[in-house]
Amino acid sequence: MSLLIKCEKQVSVRSVSWLLALGLVALFLFPVLAGLGSIMLPAFGYMPILGFDTFSLSAWQMLLETPALIEMLLLSLWTSVSSTLLSLFLAFGVICCTWGTPLWHKVQRWLAPLMAVPHVALAFGVMFVLMPSGLLVRLIAVFAGWSFPPDW
Repeated sequence: MSLLIKCEKQVSVRSVSWLLALGLVALFLFPVLAGLGSIMLPAFGYMPILGFDTFSLSAWQMLLETPALIEMLLLSLWTSVSSTLLSLFLAFGVICCTWGTPLWHKVQRWLAPLMAVPHVALAFGVMFVLMPSGLLVRLIAVFAGWSFPPDW
């Protein structure tokens, strides 16, 4: 009997942890999906603020009729791949040339602030979603009838 209770507790803890993990993933995916939706709707001709209330493929037709579209796409692909490879080679070059030297200690000291930049950007993004005038409160305000965000 005690084994059954112990198993039920483990299952409930696992299910709660899975729910928390799914909630966290949803919290981080929501702004991405909202941004994707705000890009996709105008791409298919739906932009009510400008008077386009119906979906259409006219923007895609104009894109496909653009002269030299293939050259533009290839140039974008070449630029992205070459800049990524150049950055990789420069990073490896800095590591290879400075490893084990006094300069490496200076480089190593600057790595932590440089690596923190994407994490700080993510923290600011989460802050803009969760703050009292953020995206989540604005969505709740529509359904709650608030004219101002709450003063938390």
